[in-house]
Amino acid sequence: MEIDGRDVAKEIVGYRLAQAAGELPELLLRPQAVDDWEGLARIVAGEVPDPGPAAAAFLQAIDPGETGALSVVRTTWMRIDKVGGAA
Repeated sequence: MEIDGRDVAKEIVGYRLAQAAGELPELLLRPQAVDDWEGLARIVAGEVPDPGPAAAAFLQAIDPGETGALSVVRTTWMRIDKVGGAA
């Protein structure tokens, strides 16, 4: 294991790996008591997923005709007149 090019494998006495749904994994390293370390080393591994493909799939699944028909039937929409004010 290296941090900034330095081999720290022999200096680590424990670790914790955790991941919550939808988040990046997190590795918490516990070093032994040496002068070169201050506190804990915290490393987040991975890349944040690109929301673009999921958003594109969602938008492609929308049926414009059905959406338009539902908006005409729905009575709770606020009507806007041609000038831009509420009707």
